[in-house]
Order: sequence, then structure tokens, then C-alpha cells
Amino acid sequence: MAEDFDSARIPETAALASTWDTAVAKSFGVAYGAEQAGKGHNVALGPTINILRLPNWGRAPETFSEDPYLTAQQAVA
Repeated sequence: MAEDFDSARIPETAALASTWDTAVAKSFGVAYGAEQAGKGHNVALGPTINILRLPNWGRAPETFSEDPYLTAQQAVA
């Protein structure tokens, strides 16, 4: 990997949700938001808050979970 790669390596959202730790989710959101703002972006398209119902959906790795409670807890953190 190139040493001049200027982007954070952020794990997929399902890995974040699997911790069930809302403090980690908040830290993730703060870091992700700061990275996007630092690049001049004011919109980030992921992670999605949709409930994963079809595992072959193209944006499935960007969802938190198929569990509505877990998804809600992670999303509001």
C-alpha cells in the first residue's frame, strides 16, 4: 500500500455494529465526519441505516444489521 494514502481505514459497518458499543459508534461517526469535512465533503453516503433484508443488495456491507434495535442504537449514537 502506498505510504501517501491520505484516507483512514475504517472497518465495515457490520463490524462496528457487532461490538454493540454505542461509544465506539459515536467515535466512528466523529472520525468519519471529520475525515469527510477535511476533504471538503458535506455529504457522506454511508453507512446506511436501512434494515438489511436482502444480503445480495449492493450496499449490504454499509448497513449496520438486520436487527432493527441494534441498527437504531448504532445509528443514533
